[in-house]
Amino acid sequence: MDTETSDWKADTETSDWKAGIKTSDWKAGTKTSDWKGGTKTSDWKAGTGTSDWKAGTRTSDWKAGTGTSDWKAGIKTSDWKAGIKTLDWKAGTGTSDWEAGTGTSDWKAGRDTGAAG
Repeated sequence: MDTETSDWKADTETSDWKAGIKTSDWKAGTKTSDWKGGTKTSDWKAGTGTSDWKAGTRTSDWKAGTGTSDWKAGIKTSDWKAGIKTLDWKAGTGTSDWEAGTGTSDWKAGRDTGAAG
């Protein structure tokens, strides 16, 4: 995966996503995510489980408690589900996600798993 790489660190539960100019940093503890794609930025706040999306018509729905989020950005969609918290990333004409091949990421309690591209 040349343009899309994913680095998972089990200890800090951090994930670095680099796809073109789009980068995402996941930090443990607060579990915040900063998305930077041109002028597009997204801040994930722990506790309230809210997300601020600033990208034209891109919208993000965050629901506290269940911790689910629906990302709708053109053909890029991401579904966050409570429990195992799976994330599906679809960019371009194919699927690009955390695990190489399947493109799915399972967040376990206290730790996370992922495969680097």
